[in-house]
Amino acid sequence: NLFYLSILAMLIFLISKLILKIFLTELLFFEILEMLLFVVIYFSTIYFADNSNNSITKKVMLSFGKSFRK
Repeated sequence: NLFYLSILAMLIFLISKLILKIFLTELLFFEILEMLLFVVIYFSTIYFADNSNNSITKKVMLSFGKSFRK
């Protein structure tokens, strides 16, 4: 599971570099990067969280998403 997540992280890193080369606007790049990070955290909570820890991981995910928007 951790191996697949590392492969997914590398793919997202390469895709984000491609997006940065295409758009070359930092604001749009960071919005897309934030969306990708949110998706990664969301799927990692699905994979790793039990039903008892689900509310805690959702709170962590929401606070992590809010910390990016300043």
